[in-house]
Amino acid sequence: MRKRIEGWLREEGQFARYLKDENANWVILANHPRNQPTTITVFNPLASPGRVVLQMVLNIAEDAQQPFRKMSQRDREAFLLDLRMEANRRPTEFGMVHPDGILQRITVSYEIFEDEMTKGKLFLGMREVYKSLLQMQWFLQTRLGVARGKEDESGIGFR
Repeated sequence: MRKRIEGWLREEGQFARYLKDENANWVILANHPRNQPTTITVFNPLASPGRVVLQMVLNIAEDAQQPFRKMSQRDREAFLLDLRMEANRRPTEFGMVHPDGILQRITVSYEIFEDEMTKGKLFLGMREVYKSLLQMQWFLQTRLGVARGKEDESGIGFR
């Protein structure tokens, strides 16, 4: 499965490189969208060799966490609930790290089982992961008051 996926990524000009991870049989970084600096991690978990996971992470810069620190605990919880509701509209899975209601990281993933793996399914999954994380990024920027059309001043971006 790894060779087939690598071949498809190379065909489309999106293969970046291999990584090592002790919890995965193999890990590939893919540029997505093509010719952009954003990457999607494509990996085969050790615990489930018949499955491929597509994943992106959105890290919230320390200074971009300040709006959360200024909110009351109740407002943080309401904000995070709204963010969860927004994320749940997409066909992807997500996780958030938010100690004390201070958002630090969002992870978005999409799983494809080996018996479903096609080139179309792989690239559909990559598109869904990217769009889901982008939607969450825009939600954060909009709700935290970052003006549209300006460079990302919020520190909320792909890392």
